[in-house]
Amino acid sequence: ADAAIGDGEKLYDTLLATTPINPANPVENNRQLPLYLPNYYYSLEGSPNYGRSSCKYETGTVSWFIMACVEQLLGVRATVNGLAVSPLIPTDWDNVECFRKFKNADYHITVKRGVKTTVNGKVFEGQYLPYADGEHYEVVFGIEGGENV
Repeated sequence: ADAAIGDGEKLYDTLLATTPINPANPVENNRQLPLYLPNYYYSLEGSPNYGRSSCKYETGTVSWFIMACVEQLLGVRATVNGLAVSPLIPTDWDNVECFRKFKNADYHITVKRGVKTTVNGKVFEGQYLPYADGEHYEVVFGIEGGENV
């Protein structure tokens, strides 16, 4: 929902809240090993289990979390028309990068404030990243918040 309304700050906070390293629900309380992402945390306030992890590991939670990070926070999504980039990174992040395979091409994508969007060093203004079978692309996706946009 945070991504749908374009609120990157809230999206990041929501994603962080679901992790076992959430500072508002430390490991001493949630009893979750920090190398697992549980299915859920008990949320009934007043319950003796409030904030504790379900400790259920055999779920789709990790794949959901990765998709939420890559497709919503970083904004790198596969569509029927090609690979689209529309990041919602927090305002205090100057840049972030990821590697993404799409069909039979590889993309190294850097989202960066204050620069123009380029693909393989050339200014790019399209809605979808270029694609050619077997190619490698170096993408710098410029977003507002810097001096040179």
